[in-house]
Amino acid sequence: MTQEQNRPSEATWRRLYEAAMAFKEAACWNWMYDEDLFGVKDPVTGEIGYCCVMGAGGEIFGLAVYLGSKGLDVYLKELSRKTRPDDIELLFAQRCLTAFFCYRYELNSRDLRVIRSLSLRFRGANAWPQFRSYRPGYFPWHLDEGEASYLAIVLEQALNVADRFRVNRELLGSAASGLYLVRTANQEEGEWTWKDEWLRPEPLPEEKLSFEPVDEAKLARIKEKVSPSEEVWEGDFFHLEKAVAEGGRPFFPRMFVWTDVGSGLILGQHVNTPDEPITPLRGCLIEAIENTDILPREIRVRKKEAVELLAPVADSLQIKLVKAASLPTINRFRREIRDYLESDR
Repeated sequence: MTQEQNRPSEATWRRLYEAAMAFKEAACWNWMYDEDLFGVKDPVTGEIGYCCVMGAGGEIFGLAVYLGSKGLDVYLKELSRKTRPDDIELLFAQRCLTAFFCYRYELNSRDLRVIRSLSLRFRGANAWPQFRSYRPGYFPWHLDEGEASYLAIVLEQALNVADRFRVNRELLGSAASGLYLVRTANQEEGEWTWKDEWLRPEPLPEEKLSFEPVDEAKLARIKEKVSPSEEVWEGDFFHLEKAVAEGGRPFFPRMFVWTDVGSGLILGQHVNTPDEPITPLRGCLIEAIENTDILPREIRVRKKEAVELLAPVADSLQIKLVKAASLPTINRFRREIRDYLESDR
């Protein structure tokens, strides 16, 4: 079933809007901050969403729910600024649900149709509920039935936690403990009962990358034909900052590119979807070597996955493979792409 076929029912929408309006009326952001995290366990899937009340800064008002350990990890990286403040890649890694309160002009026709169908009325600044689903590599999108049902539950439980936190500032404990207060539910005689539990987030799943073996015969032919040079190349992959739609949920295409450090020339590039593998980075490198008849002395990348992907090629062709902290020519190319996409809007 596609997301379009799995739109929330009227009953689910009504519960979600009622929960959102109660949450807004409480204005929990007057006494809660970004770092006051707590969890709500989905009674259906068992996944924990880590909740962040937003609004203390006076800019964005509402609730963000970071899904599972992966979602929490991305949020904590943002919060601690362990990555560069100008690194937008975390935006493309978001895994969360949001209930924000905004201006009417920030809603689209689909949002407004739901509001009209429920005979709801809102007026004024930051008064209109907006619900969105964030998935890695995809444009923020409308909720499906399961997401809407869960987000309604989260808003209800968030209000429970916020009310108690207002009178007991020790309720959420210390982040240093590694434990989070999580609201969990049990079903008894058809009724759900909720309680507090102190739980540690699940360990982040180990990313086990598997790539197709390299074509050793092809690499041997390249090595015989192409002479080594002193050139240094940079390679990387990243999401473009303009979403495209191909009949389903809009996504941010992922671009693979190789550049020559000395000249700044683009040696090869490829674009695919967020769900496709990263193997084009290897193919683009081999293609660039064949097209230029140049075997670089050194190739530089900055992602761990790129190192794993390219190591067999670098070993076979005796190219030095470096994991660099920054890729200046790639960064320059990205700025040019960003400027072009912005001018094309």
